[in-house]
Amino acid sequence: MSRMLVSQQQNNLQYIVINDLRTKLQSATAKEREDWCAGGLPPPTITLPKQEDPINITVTCKKVGISIINSNPTYNRPIPDVSLAIKFEINEASLGEKITVGEALE
Repeated sequence: MSRMLVSQQQNNLQYIVINDLRTKLQSATAKEREDWCAGGLPPPTITLPKQEDPINITVTCKKVGISIINSNPTYNRPIPDVSLAIKFEINEASLGEKITVGEALE
C-alpha cells in the first residue's frame, strides 16, 4: 500500500508540473520565445510543490530553412531560419524522470 501511495503522489506531481509547463509554453509571448531561444532572457523556472527553490527549465529551439517551390518560378524562394516549436524539459529526481513538453523536430 505504501508503494502505491508513493507512486500515486509522484504521478500527481508529474501532472502538476506538466500542466504548469504547458501553461508557461502556451502563454509565452513571441518576444519571450525569441529571447529564450537566443539566450537573451534567463530560462523560465518552475517551483515544485513543497519546495522553495525554483528549478530552471531547459529550453530547446530548432530552426530550419524552408524553400517555396511552385510551378510558377516567380514564387520560388528560400525562407531561411524559420523557428520551429519550442521544447521545455525538466530533469528532476523527485519527478522520477525527465519531463518534456512541446517538441523540436529533428
